[in-house]
Amino acid sequence: MIRIGNKTSIESIENAYQELSKNNSVNIAVSKSLSGTDFGLIPAIIQFFATWYNTTTNSKIILDIKSENELSELYELDYLFPSIVYCWSREITDKQGRDLKPLLKQQNQVKHEKMKRQTEGGGPKVLLSCFDHLSIKNGLLNAFYTDGIFISNEMQFDFALEKSIRQVTSLNRNLRAANLAPFYDDIIAIIYELMKNTDDWGKTDEFNKPLNPNTRGLFLKLHRRTRESFATGFENNKGLKNYFSVQNFEANAQDELYFLELSVYDTGIGFVKRNLGESQQQLNAAEQVEIIRKCLMRNNTTATGIDRGIKGQGLDRIMKILDNKGLFWLRTQNVSIFRNLRENRYKEDTKSNDIELFDWFNNTSSGFSSLLFAQGSVITLVYPISNISHA
Repeated sequence: MIRIGNKTSIESIENAYQELSKNNSVNIAVSKSLSGTDFGLIPAIIQFFATWYNTTTNSKIILDIKSENELSELYELDYLFPSIVYCWSREITDKQGRDLKPLLKQQNQVKHEKMKRQTEGGGPKVLLSCFDHLSIKNGLLNAFYTDGIFISNEMQFDFALEKSIRQVTSLNRNLRAANLAPFYDDIIAIIYELMKNTDDWGKTDEFNKPLNPNTRGLFLKLHRRTRESFATGFENNKGLKNYFSVQNFEANAQDELYFLELSVYDTGIGFVKRNLGESQQQLNAAEQVEIIRKCLMRNNTTATGIDRGIKGQGLDRIMKILDNKGLFWLRTQNVSIFRNLRENRYKEDTKSNDIELFDWFNNTSSGFSSLLFAQGSVITLVYPISNISHA
């Protein structure tokens, strides 16, 4: 039994992949609590559910509830709704083995309507999920689409996402007015490029056939802690620890820093397989990282003709926006890599070999960890809302 609950973390999710590799009929049990504060945890859990779905047979999801009245509380877990919809063809029960799908349908409808209206609530965080295997009405959100067509005009895209941005920054009125304004355009541009990337590349398999099921989405969360808490809270991850330890993030009067977690996920075939096309070639971790490096270069794309210039700028643009500010982290296929753009600055027209990427777990730029396969891709960005001194 794989348990998703109070002790779930990025590290425990990676351990769950180990358990999954040993048992292709293992069940997942979901409890009502999730206290983990790891950056990227919510999309990492969604990615795990998708991997579990595509790996196992005759397995089910067990929701740890005593009565149906607890379902609405359980659905406050951000990862649960997209995971349930994605895994809908599997058995979903309570601990007594009772089929919960008739009750879950109502919860799904409520959750989807809230996402459409961008009225999720529940603190400074927002999850917006699309489902490509459902109808346009039930699968796509007006935050990203108009009549099933991705919003290509960034001004309209900005307007469509306004409610969600306002929700995430609702923690502090002064933060909204004073700190967010200089960075607002950056945030919209990043979301636009990442979600457009999933629309371009995250909906079909290597033979260009629609994926069924398939989910893509955005998770935003504002993290507020003291400077010391950020610096000491990631002792097990040297990359994050180094990022948060720099002294020129300007704190407020309580010595608190604000960072935005911006994650975009898809359950498609992932960066590496997408770039290999129909090839069935098996690549080691270093070879997969090299493909990712090329994806981060301007105009390096599998698109051809007129689409090449349009579809080849997204990730390069994001690196440029994050330069000297943010941190980029990607989990896809068998690798988990990051780039601290405070230390490894963006350079225009760079070669792939010049793009330094680091292993998420051992913090080295060589000898990358070969992890167990994860479905699709999760990109998590750490963006400082606190002012930065460039002295």
